Amino acid sequence: MLLYASLLLMHLPGHAQRFYEHDGESWYGGGLVANQYSISSIYEMLVDESIFLLTPHEERSVNAIGGSFWIRYGAPYSDFFIEGQFSLLSVYKPQGQFEKFEGGHFYLQNDRGLEYSILFDYDQVSFGVFPGYFLPLPNREKTDFGIYLTAGLNWSILSGTSIDYASNEPQFDLAVEESLEMGLKYRNNLTFLPGIGIQQKFNNNLALELRYSQGWGLVDIIETQENSYFWRERLNKTRVAHQVALTFLVLFDR
Repeated sequence: MLLYASLLLMHLPGHAQRFYEHDGESWYGGGLVANQYSISSIYEMLVDESIFLLTPHEERSVNAIGGSFWIRYGAPYSDFFIEGQFSLLSVYKPQGQFEKFEGGHFYLQNDRGLEYSILFDYDQVSFGVFPGYFLPLPNREKTDFGIYLTAGLNWSILSGTSIDYASNEPQFDLAVEESLEMGLKYRNNLTFLPGIGIQQKFNNNLALELRYSQGWGLVDIIETQENSYFWRERLNKTRVAHQVALTFLVLFDR
């Protein structure tokens, strides 16, 4: 029985060989990253319900797109790897009038008939470190196709910020917008971002990848300054972040 078990264990690697068959592999490449995320507690920050009546509101997701640079190192003779990501993202905001003010906004309509939207618009430079693991698939070495899991941290540093305000009383929009920018300050963001991806190699020198990640913010990213509008400090974190990345990778010289 012991001999049979030993022979069985020796046979298993032939059906699920490692994705990295060499003494470590290093890849680099670039691609396109698209993010969609929302920020929590915006309403509670701007409207104190102990003073103001409850009003209808909604908080939509923010869409950001940008380019990225990737570098990956695969552990020698292992399915484990670690990679770094650098990306530059900018909020995507279609141009238009108030009724077309999209791209992630906060909307209120009160009993006085005021309707307005607020867009938290910022550009960011992101750095991420992601350990990963390729799943053992049968006959993977013949197809050069792999499925992998990653989980890591993404640190976003602000490179430019603004708060856009639009209402059905446009004569006051500029003054309110300036007050918002003075009373609310952005902070850099830290996100826990696990994901799943697929990779297809071409001639062992070029790979195409598609990855989906879903993350959660770990820090408060909006700080309320002293103001006369009853805006209150709240824990404003990225509630849910969705990221899709399409990446081309090139193998370093061994």
